[in-house]
Amino acid sequence: MSKKNKKKTPKSDPIKSPDHYCHGEGLLESWDAFVATYGREAAISAARFNIHKYLTRFDRKGQALQDLCKIQQYAEMLKRLIPDDYEWPS
Repeated sequence: MSKKNKKKTPKSDPIKSPDHYCHGEGLLESWDAFVATYGREAAISAARFNIHKYLTRFDRKGQALQDLCKIQQYAEMLKRLIPDDYEWPS
């Protein structure tokens, strides 16, 4: 196969796109599969849980900056999931 015909694979990013969360040559990320399978409400709950998880332990694992970046990433995912007129459950 010539160089110009080779398929490019996405570059790994330990925060936004870790290798271990990509499936099908990086075409489907676990997060995208989760949202497609379980829906927006479940994804909102999952993002909130992950923010909480990383926030409560970021300073105890020896990789505080990376975990703070993960919090930021999940907050961005959460923002994309919530429409302007979203009504939070009580």
